[in-house]
Amino acid sequence: MIHPYPRRAAMLCAAIAATLFLLPDNAMASGFPAPATITWFDCPSEVVSREWTAAFAGRLQCGTMPAPLSYQEPDWVTVDIGLIRVRAADASKREGAIFFNFGGPGAHPADYLPQTAASWQLASEDSQTDGDKRRIADRYDLVAVVPRGLHGSPQLHCGEAPGMGNGPDPLIDLADWNWAGFVKDAREFALRCGNQPLVRFVDTVSHVEDMEYARLSMGEPRMNFFGVSYGTWVGSYYARTFPEHMGRFVMDSSMDITSTLEQIHATLPAAAQDRFERTIVRRVLDDPAYGVAGPDAAAVMARLDRVPAQARRAWMTQIVSPAHLAAVLTLGPWIEDERQNWVDAEHWDTVGATLRERGRRHRFSTDHFVDLEIRAATEDLIDMLHPEAVFEPDMAFGTYFAVACGDTRWNKTISDWRRTASETAARYPVKGGGGIMTGLICRHWNNGRFRPVAPMDRLAMAPPLLLVHAEHDTATPLPGAERTLAAMPSARMIVARGMEGHGVFGMSGTPCVEKAVGRYLLTGAVPAERSTSCAFEPSAAGRPVREVGPWPSVDSLRDELRRRFLRS
Repeated sequence: MIHPYPRRAAMLCAAIAATLFLLPDNAMASGFPAPATITWFDCPSEVVSREWTAAFAGRLQCGTMPAPLSYQEPDWVTVDIGLIRVRAADASKREGAIFFNFGGPGAHPADYLPQTAASWQLASEDSQTDGDKRRIADRYDLVAVVPRGLHGSPQLHCGEAPGMGNGPDPLIDLADWNWAGFVKDAREFALRCGNQPLVRFVDTVSHVEDMEYARLSMGEPRMNFFGVSYGTWVGSYYARTFPEHMGRFVMDSSMDITSTLEQIHATLPAAAQDRFERTIVRRVLDDPAYGVAGPDAAAVMARLDRVPAQARRAWMTQIVSPAHLAAVLTLGPWIEDERQNWVDAEHWDTVGATLRERGRRHRFSTDHFVDLEIRAATEDLIDMLHPEAVFEPDMAFGTYFAVACGDTRWNKTISDWRRTASETAARYPVKGGGGIMTGLICRHWNNGRFRPVAPMDRLAMAPPLLLVHAEHDTATPLPGAERTLAAMPSARMIVARGMEGHGVFGMSGTPCVEKAVGRYLLTGAVPAERSTSCAFEPSAAGRPVREVGPWPSVDSLRDELRRRFLRS
């Protein structure tokens, strides 16, 4: 069954701690034990809701697989690795399995796989754009291995990472005493989380080895794989380690596999700021209905900088539409009026009620529909201001930092990060300080070693694989994906021009993406050209779908997946 640790949890921790010295630091996988027996069972309700279990009528299952803690010492200690799968809808036509990794690192597949499988199964067979999704769901088991550190596999318990929620932000609270607090909090979290014995076995190499062992244990002749975001990093590690076992590989919203994770993080603030100014600021300046006066983006950013700090901490990364920006610029002066009364959670009820009442009386726009948009955004933003507002990430902090800090080296010093924080605050504030906190934590991380991965030149052995990307993806910017394409001689890439967001396949009505990926997963056929692009087309309103029992609508499934991918 899925549980945080096997029954022998305490003994396992002791065994890990007592025998770490047995493992050579530079060992690569020396081989796999005989295939394991995977035990499949109905997913418990704390992993997958009963509604999903009922909707799939026995096809949705969880599993556990005994596997080596270290594949370098396969006879040493065994741990239980979790799996989740949705079996092929038409067992008589079953052709194999497709493995998934939905990103993070630290995103739990139970939060993504049922929605993905449902959206594919609900596609109409007769649809020119989406028909192949339905055929894939009919013919393939959709499977995910639960990454180490997460519920269902050996679990890391690290608690909440610093810099989350409405607390101090290193891009806003730049005083020396605040910075000293950020460094202290990062060090304490890194020591608390990074010194756990299991951490050495929570990395991408280990996850890829678990995937390969699951493939062998399921009797699958090839690894068919679909990775999103960090899942493409996983896919590239598999391609370098086991190219001879690859089947059809889709890398959606690819990371830059040629760079370190520290280097990738350094590119993200500029990409986020560019997108913000181009698609949000520009729209409010061009449309008088939003009531945002200012000659240019610099003037708007100056107004944002005058919003009280406690509001900017909560809001800067949450301005996701022109309506949100207009609401922030309206609310900012109101909060300044109430700041003297805003001391703690006890006083917040009065402050929050005052802000809501002002919002009800205020006319945000002369355009009725724009007024409704800004009004709804205002309610969302006021909720975020509550001092006890709960931040609910879509990933586990332990697994995130074990992988982020442990896969590649972080070389910046604390002084380097201080300079980076000041420069980012001045030039790219909309990204928020999460990347700075990640850098500080990884600087203090006591990993002790870095598992070697097979060299990049082994990617030349990979069979044809397919990359898809949104032109304006700020989580994994397009230039990084283009470097990934260049590193993979057999790869092809399709870019959806004009598309915003993160996660491409299944998120639109763009034929060159939806048809090409579906056809590739079914047949292995890739585009003839090395790189192609086409204009993004949103999902067609009112398109026919197969109505089956308790399923949600395809649009609601896509909206939920889109939201999760943006946060993962």
